[in-house]
Amino acid sequence: MFSPLNITPNRVSLITAVTPDPDKFDIGIHRDHTDIPVRINVPILNCECSQTKFWRTKSEPVIEYIPGTIIPYFYLKESECELADILVLDKPTVIRISEPHSVHVGEKVPRLALTIEFEENIEYLLNE
Repeated sequence: MFSPLNITPNRVSLITAVTPDPDKFDIGIHRDHTDIPVRINVPILNCECSQTKFWRTKSEPVIEYIPGTIIPYFYLKESECELADILVLDKPTVIRISEPHSVHVGEKVPRLALTIEFEENIEYLLNE
């Protein structure tokens, strides 16, 4: 699948987005903690009902850890951010996950997507 692009997958993770409160479908504005700022996300289930929102801000994030892990997430307050763009993940998409983003899950849960990191820097794919 990636051979024509001359890129090599390094890590594949499953993103499961569910919310315990049916009245609150937003996963807060955050930046992912990673040394690899650009990934390819692939929709698996219920992604057509959700939106990924990208944000602009000059504020510094608050660091919180994913419960039960040592994985930090960099959260931002919506009141300190400006909406920049909205994406519906309906096909494999190159995403800059180092930028502030949030996910509105929608009514169908769970929302499942694969996120794929590569050995190579794939930032150039954002311009194609």
